[in-house]
Amino acid sequence: MYTTTVSQKGQVVIPKNIRDILNIEPNDKVGVDIENKKVIIKPVPTIDDVFGMVKTTNKELTTKEMKNIVQEEIDKKYS
Repeated sequence: MYTTTVSQKGQVVIPKNIRDILNIEPNDKVGVDIENKKVIIKPVPTIDDVFGMVKTTNKELTTKEMKNIVQEEIDKKYS
């Protein structure tokens, strides 16, 4: 476990070791959630991260179907 300090503005620095493991770069977005009274920080994928994940077919998909497929692929990659 790593220790960091919460600033007066409520900001927290993610230790470099953890940023390196998660490939978090300056200006990347991260998601923050709570699970069992613990703060969970996860990288948020960009369009570049998910580009090419979904195999195309000749079938036309609705926007909802496309979002579901992309979300499933994101969940697989970042779980």
